[in-house]
Parts: sequence; structure tokens; C-alpha cells
Amino acid sequence: MQKWQHTLQIVRLSPVGKIFDLARKEELASISLVMKVTQDTMSSPYTTPLASSLPIQSVRLERLQRELRFAWSQLSRDDVLTWGKASSMGFADAAGRRVKNLAHLAKSSVIFGGKEALSGYYAWSESRLKVHLQNRSSDASDSIRQTGRTVSEFVSQFADAFKADPADAGVQLLTLVVTSLAVSGGPDGNVGAPDLDLMAGIDAHRSLLSHSILMGAALEAAILSLLGVVQMTYSKLPAHHDSLWDSLHGQASKLSVAASVGVGIGMAYHLLVDGLLQPAPYHDLPVAMPIEAHQSIFVVNSLGEAVDLGKKRGG
Repeated sequence: MQKWQHTLQIVRLSPVGKIFDLARKEELASISLVMKVTQDTMSSPYTTPLASSLPIQSVRLERLQRELRFAWSQLSRDDVLTWGKASSMGFADAAGRRVKNLAHLAKSSVIFGGKEALSGYYAWSESRLKVHLQNRSSDASDSIRQTGRTVSEFVSQFADAFKADPADAGVQLLTLVVTSLAVSGGPDGNVGAPDLDLMAGIDAHRSLLSHSILMGAALEAAILSLLGVVQMTYSKLPAHHDSLWDSLHGQASKLSVAASVGVGIGMAYHLLVDGLLQPAPYHDLPVAMPIEAHQSIFVVNSLGEAVDLGKKRGG
């Protein structure tokens, strides 16, 4: 041991040792300078708010968690049962509304088709078929123009809402777009919400439960159920709570409507793509049908979702 210590002492006193000792001092000086610059920078007026905000954000997060736990601890069995009943009624309402839409659509189509056929027959028998077809063409043009005006009014209303409150309208638009893309599966209509039946295997794909208005009703009911959780939780928060809860509660109803419309758009698009561009049969229909019949069912369900777009509601 003494021999090693003697050797180290000789190295330290040698020119090489003095060079390393000088380098070590320079290194320590550099480290001290970096620490001083870092300390000065962190205490500057530009970085102090960022650094000081970190513990504040942590404190706020802890407060939010504490308030959420308190709210949930205040929920009674009756509160949960009431929420469950409302969720069930939400699905029944969404499904029933879609069925009524389909029935009304079918009835209107039959009545309209019958009237058109009868009026066409009378026009032909009275040798005025050409004039009749010109009139019907004019009526169709008027209908198309009216649809265009309706769309234009909707866009104009949204533009006005965006100008009045860009943040509010922007969040609603973002919610609608994201929901519709997630449910539809994107432009190609693949791997959207209806295709979740693939989780049960390829043989379960294109089930009537997932590729119909029933899936749209279930998704809408889930959104309303989540809205119910938000409202129920908000009512149980402490009297003096974080303002974030007020913001979430104030936006919840509007966002639920935007998400429900997004679900309708996504489902209508996905089912239309499956019916027209990616024809394949349902796997669980009780009777055998030609592929054209399967395609018709897809398209009819797509129309059912599309017709329902104007009847969405919040909580």
C-alpha cells in the first residue's frame, strides 16, 4: 500500500501529473460556471414562471383528484341506479328513433313512388308525358336548390358561431370530425367502430348487431351515459371546487351533441361504403339472401343514420 502511495506521489509531482491537475482545476471551474449560468437563467423573468408553474400544476392536479374522489364518495346507490336507468332509456330512445325514421322513410318512399307512377300514367294517357317529365325535372331542381340553401344556412350559422366564440365552436367541430373519422374508419371505411366485431374473429365480421342502426344507437347511448356521469359527478363536488369542473360541465352537453352527430356521420358513411363499394354478406341473417339484398340492408341502415342526424340531443 505504501509503495502505491509513493508511486502516486511521484506521478502527481511529475510534469504529467501537473498537467492532469491543471486540467482538473479547469474542469471544476467550467462546471462552476455552467451551474452559475443555469442558476441565473432559471431565475430570469422568462423562465421563472415556467419553473415556478410546475409545482403549481402538481398542486392543482392533486386538488382535482381529491375533489373527484370526494364527489364519487358522495354518490349513493340510488344515484347509480338512476344513472343506469337513464342510460338504458337512452339506448331505447336512440334505437326507437332510428326505427321510426326508417319506417317513415319507407312509407314516404312508397307513397311518393305510387303518386309518381299514377301521375305519370295519367300524363301518358292524356298525351302530356313530356310536359309532366319537364315539370318533375323542374321540381327536382328546386328540391336540390333548397337542399343547397339548407346546407349553406348551416355553414353560415356555424361560421357566425365560430366568429362569436372561436374556441367553443372550434372544440365542437374538432369533436365532430374526430368522432366521425374514428367511427367511420376514415375515407376507406375500414377499421371503424362497426368493425369492432372482428375482435370476435373473422367469422363474426359484418354482424347485424354492429353493422346497423343498432350500433349507432349503442354509441349514442354511450355518449349520453358518459354525459350523465359528468353531470352526476359535478353535482357532488365540494361547494368550492376548481374552475376546471365548471368549464367541463358547461361544455359537456354541447360536446355530447357534436359527438353524437359525428357518430351518425361515421356510421352512415361506413355502412354506405360497405353496401356499395365493399359488398359482402351479413354473417348472421336468419335466411339466405342474394348479395344484392345484403347490400340493400347496408344502404337502408346508412340512410337511417343519415336521416337521424338532425335529431340529436344533449343531456
